[in-house]
Amino acid sequence: MIRARRPIAILAVALAALALSITTPAAAPEAAPSLVPPPHWEEVATFFETRLTPYTETEVKILTCTVLEEAERYGVDPSLIIGLIHVESSGRPRAVSHVGAIGLMQLKPETAAQAARERGLPFHGEESLFDPRLNIQLGVHYLAELIERFDDVDTALAAYNFGPTRIARAIRRGKSVPVRYARDVHRAYEAMI
Repeated sequence: MIRARRPIAILAVALAALALSITTPAAAPEAAPSLVPPPHWEEVATFFETRLTPYTETEVKILTCTVLEEAERYGVDPSLIIGLIHVESSGRPRAVSHVGAIGLMQLKPETAAQAARERGLPFHGEESLFDPRLNIQLGVHYLAELIERFDDVDTALAAYNFGPTRIARAIRRGKSVPVRYARDVHRAYEAMI
C-alpha cells in the first residue's frame, strides 16, 4: 500500500486564502494579502477553464486545489495528472468508456472501491465516480501505487491504461511494454509545462 506524504499545511492555508481573496473583496487595497499562487496553479486552472464541459469559477478552484493537493500528497507532478485527465476524459467528469471506466480519470468501479478503502474515503458505487473531486483523489492514489509498484512512470502509465496484471505479465515474459499511451500522456503533460 502506498504511503501518502503529509500535506503541507502552508499550501492548504495559502490555497484557502487565495480562494477566499478571490471571492471576497479586500477592505482596502493596502490590506489585501500578497499571495502568490502555488506553482502549477495557472496551468491546472487553465486546463479546467478551457474544457468543453463548462466548470464554474468555484469548480475550477476546487478541482485545481484537488489536483495540487493530491500531487503534493503523492509526489506526482500536477502536469502529469492533468495530462492523464486530458487523455482519459478530455476533462469531462461524466465520461464513461466502453469498458465501464468512469469520470475524469476513467476509473473502473472495482479499482476505485479498492482505492477508496485504502484512502479511507467514502465510496458508494459507480455514481461516486461522477464526483470529479473524488475521482481525482482516487485516480491519483491509484496512479501513485502503480508508480511505486513498477518504479517507472511510463510503465505505470501503461499499467493505468492496460491494467497492472497485463503489464506485469508482459514484463515477466520479456515482452515490451506498450508505449503509445504513455507517449500521449507525456505530450499532453508537456503542453501543460
